[in-house]
Parts: sequence; C-alpha cells; structure tokens
Amino acid sequence: MDKKIKFETVRPLIDEAFEKGESFSFEPNGVSMLPFIKGGKTTVTIEKYKGGAQKYDIVFYTREDGKYVMHRIVKIYPDAFGVCGDNQWWVEKVNDEQIFAIVTKVDGKKSMGSFLYLRTLWLRRFIIHVKKYIMKHSGGKRK
Repeated sequence: MDKKIKFETVRPLIDEAFEKGESFSFEPNGVSMLPFIKGGKTTVTIEKYKGGAQKYDIVFYTREDGKYVMHRIVKIYPDAFGVCGDNQWWVEKVNDEQIFAIVTKVDGKKSMGSFLYLRTLWLRRFIIHVKKYIMKHSGGKRK
C-alpha cells in the first residue's frame, strides 16, 4: 500500500533530528525533480541548512504560502538564490531565510548528480519549455 503523508506531519520529526545534529531521510513526492529524484521511489537525506549554499545544491525551502519545496539552485543572485526543479523551466527566487534544509544524499550517494547531468541541465530545461510551448499553441494535442 502506497500511503502519502503530508509534509507538515513529518516536519516536527525533521526538526527533532536537526536539533540532535542528525540528518533525516525520506522519499519525497512530486515530479518537479525528475529524472534525478523520482517521487515515492528515491530516498533523499537532508541536513539542517547552515548557510553557504552553492549552485547545483538541492535545497528544501518554504514558500511564502507555507508550501514546502525541494528544488535545485540554478543561479545565485546578490540577495537570493534562483531555484528550479530539474523537470521545470521557470526559476523562482528564494532567500537564505526560506531554506531550512539541504539535500546531502540521494539514494545513499552524494546529491550533486553526475557532472554530465548537471552540465546538460540547461538543455533539458530548454526542451521542457519548448514542449510546453508547442502543447499550448497546438491546442494540447500531440502529433
């Protein structure tokens, strides 16, 4: 039985682990980080964010509406980070205070991903954008 649990239910357990200096592992939901992170199938390990995030780090943050999101840093601004899901094309700005955790492992391995994967991420995002544009302007029908 595949049962999804709301993140708000798990957040106190994460905070408790962070208070003890421990990491926390779980299987996130969603498709925004495909193909690197497969919702419900890939295990990620997070640690408390202490600042100093870098380009290509995967961070867990809270949006202004309270929604929890895990995306990759794709751009660094003077006062914020540009984050985007690997399976998305739009970049969202988040500040340091919104980030509460950083992904340190994906399926037990370092979270950065392969060098080739990260170097071609821009191309993947471009293709996704073009596909969405074509779908929108073709009436949503695939040929």
